[in-house]
Amino acid sequence: MVKTITKGALVLLAGLFMGTALLWLSYLLPVTEESAHVLESMQTLEQEGWYPTVPLMHQDDETLSRANPGGILDNFTDSIMITTAGYAPKEGALYQAMNMAGNEMTEGYNYYWHGYVAILRPLLLFLNYADLRVLNSLLQMSVTAALACMLYRRKGFPWAALALTIYGLLLPIAVSQALQYSWVFYIGMCGSLVIVKFHRNLAKGNGIYFLFLILGMLTSYMDLLTYPLFTWGIPMIWWIVMGNDNEGEKNRIRTVILCGIAWICGYGGLWAGKWLIGGIILQRPIFATAWHEVLYRAGTLPDTLGYEVSHLQVVLQNLDVYQSIQGLFLLGAWMLWWGYRALGKAGSVRMDKTASLLLVALSPIAWYIVLHNHTYVHSCFTYRIWTVGLAALLAALVGTLQVKDESYVHNGNFVPSLLELEENTELLQGFSPSYGSIPDINLLLETETDQPGEIVIRFLEEGRPLEEFTLAAREAQGGVFYRLPVNLRLKAGAEYQIGISGRGLENGHISVGVTDIGLHPLAELSVLQTEGQLRDAQLICGVRYRHRASLRKLTLALELQLLLYWSLFLLLGKIIYSREVSTAVKHVITALSGPGRLPALPAGQIQAKRHRQKEALTVSDVQRESSR
Repeated sequence: MVKTITKGALVLLAGLFMGTALLWLSYLLPVTEESAHVLESMQTLEQEGWYPTVPLMHQDDETLSRANPGGILDNFTDSIMITTAGYAPKEGALYQAMNMAGNEMTEGYNYYWHGYVAILRPLLLFLNYADLRVLNSLLQMSVTAALACMLYRRKGFPWAALALTIYGLLLPIAVSQALQYSWVFYIGMCGSLVIVKFHRNLAKGNGIYFLFLILGMLTSYMDLLTYPLFTWGIPMIWWIVMGNDNEGEKNRIRTVILCGIAWICGYGGLWAGKWLIGGIILQRPIFATAWHEVLYRAGTLPDTLGYEVSHLQVVLQNLDVYQSIQGLFLLGAWMLWWGYRALGKAGSVRMDKTASLLLVALSPIAWYIVLHNHTYVHSCFTYRIWTVGLAALLAALVGTLQVKDESYVHNGNFVPSLLELEENTELLQGFSPSYGSIPDINLLLETETDQPGEIVIRFLEEGRPLEEFTLAAREAQGGVFYRLPVNLRLKAGAEYQIGISGRGLENGHISVGVTDIGLHPLAELSVLQTEGQLRDAQLICGVRYRHRASLRKLTLALELQLLLYWSLFLLLGKIIYSREVSTAVKHVITALSGPGRLPALPAGQIQAKRHRQKEALTVSDVQRESSR
């Protein structure tokens, strides 16, 4: 453990130096505020307005869709990104790398890393903001498709569909058009790709903890506090899904907690490192300013916007924004799939990974409580943190219903004896299945080396043939417990017979394994008969069943993993909303979901944006300032 912590500290230290170096080098590139692509980008942003909404793509306070509060873009922050990336360092590249000044923010958010500059500044040599949006859309679709294809090959269609669902719940039309929302997406999805591709390697030693440490560092480096938990929660879901079913739930929960600690150390450690390095280079008390900002965003200061709003209201407000058309469509599709699996192809209720996934599903609530102020005033994009919760629940649902219950019964622990059958002799074994679906049966068979001909296995019901299967005699040469993929559907408890005989053996014979005991050790097998004679023995046999889970178990799984969590909050939100709440809370909820117009951004959110500049600016003020 000490070695792991030491290595983690070295990784963090290396990240601090690499992050500083990348920003310093990027500001050596010949990009200025007067560069063509920077000017074109700012013109596009100013034409759309600071807070347009998709799919309208323009700002009009009277026409924003009440049904789509989650579609609000943050062009104001994107303008800060563009002008910061396009700023010509007047006091040296290293100073600017720590100060991060721009036309929109002359002092800069110097308590953020602004690592996106290392990517945007080279791109602005060749592309403008409109081009970046096209590139962003293509890259996001490619990354999502790559993850879905990889999951399809390794885990099957439902898991690939879950990867696509995660992207859909983020509202791709908004995420692909806003740089502000994109960095977290790439970190979370690329981290997921690494986990799915290299799961076995990461499972050896402590590799997974270093991965989450790096994911936390990248999030702190690139993001301006949008929906950071995505970079922990979504990769964590895929780590649980890809894990060994026999690992044990206690070990899985331990891994979830330790990976969470590693992510927090990376996220907070790199952020604190920026305050330290920036303070030394800029000769300013960045640490004190940043710590005040942390307390402000946590809602612990009396002058904080929404200070008197309860934690429950913050959670419900973000959940209210999360309810959307795309969410309704995607969840409806999953419910149809669940109904199909439960009623038509019902499978086992496997609760092996449920507890660890539910722990991940609860993490958004913790985030909303800790960052009380930030998630209250910025619910138009922090609502995406709920995607972690819903994705974890859907993963638990897929895991419980994807595989049918399987039971394997056999009597292979008895010493067998070989019963020789000539070509014209058929052995008949009474068979009464315990369940109706049988994917395969194992039989002990033996033939001579290179024996020609076939072994014929028949299933009969009251002497009437149901199915006939053949295998080449040479496949059983030397003796083998042969697996026969029969895929039969029979009636549980009904009486059947298994018939075994030879065909085209050229005067040879086949041998069938039986056990000569007085009692039948395998309840499914009753009477053994050859040439009309009954034998006090039974086949050496193994039967694999697939059977439907009970309706009680299926109902329990649904209640625990979806309704009991998701519907509870929806219901609770309606109850709370119907009661008398504070005027401020009622105003926010009404603005988001009630009748009347929806402002482009709730007043509290605009005020919070202006708080970043420490000035009470209106949208028009910002526009006038940018034109100067």
